[in-house]
Amino acid sequence: MSLLGALRANVWFWLLLALAFAMRFALAWADPFLHPWDERFHAAVALNMTKSPFVPMLQARILGNYDPFSWCCNTVWLHKQPLFMWQMALSMKIFGNSLLAMRLPSVLMGVGMVAMVYRCGFLLTARRDVGLFAAALLAFSSMQLRMGAGIIGMDHNDTALQFYVLLSFWAWSEYTRDFSLRWALLAGAAAGGAVLNKWLLGLAIFLPWGFWTLWLWWGKGQLRRVWDFSLALGLCLLVFVPWQWYILHRWHDLAQHEYEFNRRHLYEALEGHAGTWRFYVDYAFESIGEVLNVLMLPALLYLGWAWRRLNGQLLFAYLLISVFVFSFLSFYVATKVSAHIYFIVPFLLIFLAFGILEALDKLPSWLRRLLLPIAIAAALFSSLNPVWFLDYFSPANRDRQHRLHNAAVYKNLPNLLPKDVQVVMNAPSFEQLDIMFYNPQYQAQQWCLEPATIDSLRREGIKIAVFKTHGKYHLREDITAAGDIFIIPVDIYSHD
Repeated sequence: MSLLGALRANVWFWLLLALAFAMRFALAWADPFLHPWDERFHAAVALNMTKSPFVPMLQARILGNYDPFSWCCNTVWLHKQPLFMWQMALSMKIFGNSLLAMRLPSVLMGVGMVAMVYRCGFLLTARRDVGLFAAALLAFSSMQLRMGAGIIGMDHNDTALQFYVLLSFWAWSEYTRDFSLRWALLAGAAAGGAVLNKWLLGLAIFLPWGFWTLWLWWGKGQLRRVWDFSLALGLCLLVFVPWQWYILHRWHDLAQHEYEFNRRHLYEALEGHAGTWRFYVDYAFESIGEVLNVLMLPALLYLGWAWRRLNGQLLFAYLLISVFVFSFLSFYVATKVSAHIYFIVPFLLIFLAFGILEALDKLPSWLRRLLLPIAIAAALFSSLNPVWFLDYFSPANRDRQHRLHNAAVYKNLPNLLPKDVQVVMNAPSFEQLDIMFYNPQYQAQQWCLEPATIDSLRREGIKIAVFKTHGKYHLREDITAAGDIFIIPVDIYSHD
């Protein structure tokens, strides 16, 4: 490519990053409420981490009885690895307790992934246009946009997994060019970060890297490559093992329970997340886009024909991890969760971009100039899936309208309640977390406390407020007849 062409590509690259940031920032700002699965849980823990970063708590205090091993309703919360919540906590510590600050790390990681896909695409194909096209597909990806905004579970957790896995592959891809130790160490540290977000899926980079180390470099007597691999693996362990040691020693039974819960995902469809081996095939329509999904198989077949013109080592690595993860999650893991497989989508988008541009290159130049913008526009439209966003933000979306209403009520509680109220009862299931996120001064409670617990609070001089009957959340007679329990004079919606 000429110098002018390289400069033009760089201009498009920076414009694309700016657009990627604008889209992610706007979507993170668009919903002024906590999404139910699982953003509200992650946000609640992250907010408590702003005060106690090494004591992850879902609720600092729980009134009445509770099961300490129930991840939805306990105090100490080890259900997820902590790195992504530390990031959210740090952002809120810097920018204040707000939804936008909580979502900002996912916005930035999303933009970072766009940049890394551009570079990985170029390293694989030696074509800047392929890298730029693949990066644009990711920038417009409906699934990644929604995950980074918290709309889709597992929201910020899976966004962080995708970021750190891709960071490890990008660093390793750079390492294969000059074998600089700094790239190897970055890859190892990133893999450790991925594990510290989503457990052992984060070790993905060591599958292709281990293959090359044992088969190629060791076989040729290049022991320096083995040493680099060992250092990277050691740094990876150094990143995530101390947290495992810490929680096992401080909360041994709870940590063991969560490790076993993670292991059960392999052979048991937990929490209703069941599906056949076709689950992730069907999911590809949503994760990539219906138009692009049709082109996926031809693009992969074309790679088999054109592989001599590509970086064979990177092609093998990207294909190996894509096939392995897809097969492992489809045929071996019983629990099926759509977002779990998304961290291989960046590699699939590179393959698609290469196949589409190569097909256009074989056309007469006048026809290529005509069809190129049409093909790019159609691909980006498919990736963005704007129909979903139109439906979601439509006033006819009653669920979203109800969440907007409830969030407005919760944020306004200090103006609705007497100054001495400390406990708020009868919130819809799990929305007590929303209330305490907006108002840390209150102790909120889903449903209503038992009479004995209410009497205990009275003896402590604690004042109580309660939401009116809504849906199946009925107020008992002992509450409505009590003269010292304030009934909040607004209606809220149930989501059950």
